[in-house]
Amino acid sequence: MLQIMQHALPSLAAESLAAQSPWRQDPSRLPSLPSNCLTRHLGKLIAANLASGNGGGWHQVVSGPRRAGKTTLLYQVIHEMIEAGVSPKRIHYATMDHAPLKGQSLLDIIGVLTHESGATPEEPAFLFLDEIAYAEDWDVALKNSYDLPHMYPAKIVAASSSALHLKQGHMESGAGRWEQFYLMPMSFAEHLTAGGIASPELPQGVPLAEKLDFFAEGQEPDQNIQRALAVFVLAGGMPLEIDRSDLAAVETRHGEIQNTLRVLSEKIVYQDITSVSGVRDPIKLADLLQLLADRPSGVMSKRNITSTLATSENTVNSYVSHLENSLVMFTLQQYAANLKRATRKPKKAFFWDVAMPAALRNRTSREILRTEQYGWSLENIAAAALNELVLHAISGAQVHRWRQDDNHEVDLVFTEAGGEPLALEIAGSFTHSTRGIKEFLAQHPNFAGRAYLVAPDAPVSHRKPVGTLPLGEFLLAANSRTNEMLHRRFAHYA
Repeated sequence: MLQIMQHALPSLAAESLAAQSPWRQDPSRLPSLPSNCLTRHLGKLIAANLASGNGGGWHQVVSGPRRAGKTTLLYQVIHEMIEAGVSPKRIHYATMDHAPLKGQSLLDIIGVLTHESGATPEEPAFLFLDEIAYAEDWDVALKNSYDLPHMYPAKIVAASSSALHLKQGHMESGAGRWEQFYLMPMSFAEHLTAGGIASPELPQGVPLAEKLDFFAEGQEPDQNIQRALAVFVLAGGMPLEIDRSDLAAVETRHGEIQNTLRVLSEKIVYQDITSVSGVRDPIKLADLLQLLADRPSGVMSKRNITSTLATSENTVNSYVSHLENSLVMFTLQQYAANLKRATRKPKKAFFWDVAMPAALRNRTSREILRTEQYGWSLENIAAAALNELVLHAISGAQVHRWRQDDNHEVDLVFTEAGGEPLALEIAGSFTHSTRGIKEFLAQHPNFAGRAYLVAPDAPVSHRKPVGTLPLGEFLLAANSRTNEMLHRRFAHYA
């Protein structure tokens, strides 16, 4: 039967498959990686899982925002697996947007590749399928290949440049067959690594609140980490080929970085969302994105938005949902014991990449670093770090915002199963008012001892009622906990 499937592909499609995996004939012809390529943590886990044979269970689908580095991630995994001793003949890469492969049956392609590898259930082929959303019924093909391991002995890692296209696929058919992982923009910890800046060793296997106890009372913020925060605000988390160790160098290329992000946002609005969701007025969707970018980490007033855009609240809700599903932005709901009361409060809007809002509004580096925009950006970074932790957690982690009125607000409220809750006020300076967080403690005494003002220049203080933490070190603790959540998911689904 595999022979029949092999001949079912046209010669151009077969030639395309062979050309995309040249290392199968010549192991020295591995795919090239960018000169400053950072090995992403998710890639290390995928490679180790597959090479060890523990990936026995499920296929893996990698989602994430555009330009997060998913194709590079697949190439990195291929490199690491061959270096680990896996035969290059068992490893195939194919991108489904290559013209000769469009319109071909993905299941036939999987059958051809496994047959050419001489794969068996004991020694499966490893297939890295990029831009999988271009293949019709890709979810059905992955389902069938998993359900029929003797016909399709393969372990598959699939990816797509568009998170929305993957979400449109019937992900529920993957239950028990594949697991979805997210490759998000670089974390602050990865940003430091890319810039050659050392990070502190943090305790492993403990909740985030306990990780914060590692920082000693009176400890001053690391100056290198503090400077790196300013670079991160300007450069963002997209894996661009820039020198992340030098603020002046990033400022010089700031216009180039912003132009890249603006082009990226246009592709998401006018290609991804419009083609998948059938949005009738993409210009109005782009206007909404601009409006949200004007005040990152700001409260979404539906009344103001609908008035400004001259549209209905239902349309705004729909557009926000499209932007969230595209992993451009996310929203946080009010923290409250009563769900109805929480949903009545407006949400706060954040961007997954901290540099995106300033790029959309064409703000200069001076505007970003020397105005209130800097404080908004810092809050956005912290919110994204905690929300990525929640994204990777199997269960039991949540992040909210809290606001009583204009004078009493807490930026982030984080809860985690098995760990103490955290109330966090993110600011540009540790001289920022703690009035809001003290009011929150009066209403929620269970947060006593775990309320912090977090700022780049803050020394470490675990004193009650409100302590202080340096923002850079806090982000590293959150990123460390996120990596642990990823480890847990691989162990759970292996």
